[in-house]
Parts: sequence; C-alpha cells; structure tokens
Amino acid sequence: QSADMGVLCLTCRTLGRQLVLKKGLIIVASTLLLLLMLAAYSFMQYSVALQVASQSVPIYIEEDPSEIPIIVKRKLDVPKTSNDTTEQEVPFRKVKVNTPQPVEGDALQEKDHGVYLELSGNEEECVFSSTAPEAKPNVNVLDLLDSLSFDNRDGGVWKQGYDITYDTASFVKEPLQVFVAPHSHNDPGWIKTFQDYYNQQTRHIINNVVDALAEDEKRRFIWAEISFFELWWSEQPKNRRDLAKKLIDSGQLEIVTGGWVMNDEANTHYFAMVDQLMEGHQWLHDNVGVKPISGWAIDPFGYTPTMAYLLQRMGFHNMLIQRVHYALKKHFSQQKQLEYIWRQNWDHSTSTDMLCHMMPFYSYDVPHTCGPDPKVLT
Repeated sequence: QSADMGVLCLTCRTLGRQLVLKKGLIIVASTLLLLLMLAAYSFMQYSVALQVASQSVPIYIEEDPSEIPIIVKRKLDVPKTSNDTTEQEVPFRKVKVNTPQPVEGDALQEKDHGVYLELSGNEEECVFSSTAPEAKPNVNVLDLLDSLSFDNRDGGVWKQGYDITYDTASFVKEPLQVFVAPHSHNDPGWIKTFQDYYNQQTRHIINNVVDALAEDEKRRFIWAEISFFELWWSEQPKNRRDLAKKLIDSGQLEIVTGGWVMNDEANTHYFAMVDQLMEGHQWLHDNVGVKPISGWAIDPFGYTPTMAYLLQRMGFHNMLIQRVHYALKKHFSQQKQLEYIWRQNWDHSTSTDMLCHMMPFYSYDVPHTCGPDPKVLT
C-alpha cells in the first residue's frame, strides 16, 4: 500500500505539473491572441485614419502674406452600384493649414486671402462652406448675450421688461390688432403619468376641441403633441376620425411641429430630436396625410439653433419660441426684433434661414400674452 501510495502521489504531482503547464500555455496563447487582435484593430484604425486623412481637406488658414492663396479640389473615387449612374462625391470640409506649400490636386487657383483645400461635393447641401461669407447677419446672439447686464430691474406693468404707457385714444383712429392662437399645451411627462394626463385632462380637451370646431367653421385650433393625439385617435370610431381629418384638411385644426412630444432643446442630442420628429411625422403621414410647416415650441426651457436647422431642412416655413431669458426678450422688444430670420452661425449664405417669432412676455398663457399691460385688452 505504501508503494502504491507513493506511485499514486508521484502520478498526481506529474499530472499537476502537466495541468499547470497546459494552463500556463493557454494563458500565454490567449494573451498573444489578444495582443494580435489589438494590433490588427490598431492597424485597421490606422489604415482608416490614413484613408480619411487622404480625403481630408485643409481649407482655411489665417491671413498671412507669406502664405500662398490656393484652392485645391479633389474628387473621391467611390464604387458605384449597378443602378447608380451619377458620380458620387464627398462634401466640403474645412481645416487650418500651416504650410505655404501647394497640395497636389486636380486644380489650383487663387481665392480670397487664405489657403484652401476642398473636396468637391454636393453643392446644394454644402453651400454654406463652399462660399465666401457674403450675407452677414445684423445680430449675433452670442455677442449680444455678452453685452447684456441681466440686472432684473422692475419694469412696471411689464415686470421683467420696461415701463410702457399707452394713449388709449390712439386706438380709435387705428384699431388695435389682436392675433389669437387658440392652443393647449399638453406635457406627456411632468407631474402626472402620461396615462393620467390623458385620462384626466387631454382626452376631454381634444373631444371639446373637435366638437367646438365642428360647430363653427370660423374657429381655429392648433395641436402639437402627437403622442396624445395618437392615443385619442386609437379610441375613436371611424366617423369621429373622419371628422377630425376633415377639420385638419380644412385648416381649422392645424398640426404644428408634429413631433411625438414637444422636445427639450437645452440638453438634448439631435439624434433624439430627429427620432421623435420622425415618429410623429410618420404617424401623421400614415393616418392623417398631413405634413406640418410651422414650428411651435412654447415650453422648452432654452432653445438650440439645431432645432431651427432641422425644421428648416424638413421644409418648415416658420417657427415660434417662448422661454427665452427676459433680458434677451427685453432687448429684442425695444429694438423691434421679436420676429427675425434665424441663421446658423456657420452659414456663409442664406441656406439655413428660418423665420422665427419670439413671444415677448413671461409665459404662453392668457394673462401673460395679453400685454404687456393686460388692462389694454379688458
């Protein structure tokens, strides 16, 4: 038994060494494989970087007499599909250049007082970077914000504006024009749940609107949040849907923006903005057959020019915003600039221009829109 036990222990130790050795080899092999994979990935990234670099376009350089003003256009060879007979090109891009040496390309020519290297591309989509600055805006909001004091002075009847006096007799000679835009702002998510808002309030609002519009063809109403409208629509019988569609077709019930929600803009990625707009517009297209042309953003806390750009590219004609800082509203009101053309700051021409109306007062409800002095309309 002792001899057998000794042989057994020796065998166990030998097997243990073999297992440890195999385990070590496996670890070494795995490590080498991982290193090879990382090296391959790095090489692929490097190759892609080289390819992109070969297609990149240093375009603009600070004006310097020692630099050679040139423009280089170069086409990118892109494989064509069997059905594609057009020549595919890449868009224009801009990067600084630090060398006065000409860059090889298809064409060289002098342009302005800078060094340019461009890839020929879609002229229509990239006109903003393919043209020299020629349409300069008269207001730059970034510069304007730096100049405002934000002192929050009491403005009288217009608390965050400035004191305004009226000669009521003047309205006899020239009647005051009042523009009424009946609407109802419905948050899909705020204090209550989406379903609670719908059951307790929104369902009744839409029902009342449809009934009221049907009673008088002169009445008008606008609606923005398609998530609620879709839920209401899903509950309605055919005759009720037909009535709502008739009101939309006649223009009595206008769909504005048409997003699934009235999206936030201050901290929202444009992917999410586009996605919810697509969701709402697809539903409108499939069920109602209408495409909104007016933007309506009365409750986002802060606005981004990206939204103006997206709406303009989607074919919208105009847009309205509300929650802008009081100091900015006060300035625009004094300068009579509450309606303006909103242009992207990187647009050298007018390709991104969007007509925008900024509501002048604190909020979008009746007490804050019949002003600045409510007694004028009472």
